[in-house]
Amino acid sequence: YRFPTTPVRTIYIACPAFAETGGPEALHQLCHMINTGEYAYADSSSNSEDAAPSKYDEFGRAITANNSSGATNGSGDGGGKGAAANSAKNQNNVIKAYMLYLRERNGTKDLEHIHSPRARSSKYDRYDAPPAQSLPGGQYEYENKHFNDIRTPENYSLPQYSSDLIIWPECWTHLIDSLQPPTHDDNSNYADGRKKHQVAIWWLSVNNNKGRFLPHQFALRRDVLHLVQSAYAREYVSSNLRRGGNAAATKNGGGKSGGEKGSGGGGDGRNVLTLTEFLPYASPTFSTQLASKEDAQQTDSNGDSNQNRDLDVVYNPAKGMHYTDEIIRRACGKKAKTHPDGSVSGGGITFSPIGKGEGGRERMTGEEVVALLKRSKVYI
Repeated sequence: YRFPTTPVRTIYIACPAFAETGGPEALHQLCHMINTGEYAYADSSSNSEDAAPSKYDEFGRAITANNSSGATNGSGDGGGKGAAANSAKNQNNVIKAYMLYLRERNGTKDLEHIHSPRARSSKYDRYDAPPAQSLPGGQYEYENKHFNDIRTPENYSLPQYSSDLIIWPECWTHLIDSLQPPTHDDNSNYADGRKKHQVAIWWLSVNNNKGRFLPHQFALRRDVLHLVQSAYAREYVSSNLRRGGNAAATKNGGGKSGGEKGSGGGGDGRNVLTLTEFLPYASPTFSTQLASKEDAQQTDSNGDSNQNRDLDVVYNPAKGMHYTDEIIRRACGKKAKTHPDGSVSGGGITFSPIGKGEGGRERMTGEEVVALLKRSKVYI
């Protein structure tokens, strides 16, 4: 395996069909930001020097006189409405992203591509996240003509990469090769002329991976781009890359691993990329509920809500409970009392789970979570 050099033209974001949780919401947000950011790519069909910008920033946006600093404006498009975006638009060199709704069959690597409009919740209709009509690889004739992967004597026997990229959520790392086209027996070229698509893993929740992506895979799979959105995830990925690179170096007789400083030993600095997400219910652009006059009257001059915060502490019962249990034990002491709704009180403090029903085990909708947080004083 090696890191791809082909420019990415089309991004497919794999998402569990019929799912409505924080992870799928973040996946739709990513698709939306890619499609509204107007990121550009370069291909080999451009013959003139003016056909494509010569420089790109770290986000893949074309650098021009109006976008040389990489600064973003209030809309977050980084000047995308200016010359850089227009240049990309005129050349039709704008990267496109699509949602790839999949369903895993019986825990196997057999995936079903869901075309039904019901594959996603209507709450995601607010995003510019069109569903993919076909699987990656459908444009391989165009690929072979316009997109060239850099070949060297060292990697000539390895498959070439297409300009398609699939981003997999961390819960599906065992499926990252499931949509690749069939290969010849020597695994060097694909039987039907298609190229291997590029692969990325977005570590939305490290713990949700449940160890499916094994330590040795970090070192072996140098072709994988790792996307992280927290210091915890970055440290997890980087430490595994370093550990895998050091193990490989030891196996090969010592010496330094091939990674750059700060990137992890299993690859180079391109292997780990930081992403962020936003809270749609707090964003005027995406919130489906406009503030009423009554809401406005309950807001003070600092923009803070005057709503009665009658809950002391709320916590997520699905995350880090070994820490939360210890906090509750120390705060409530021997006088701790558990209530039917799952809350625990003692020592003058009540801890409430973010959930409903008996024991707080039922999942809340996003709107219900926001309403609960608005009532709480502290969130763990």
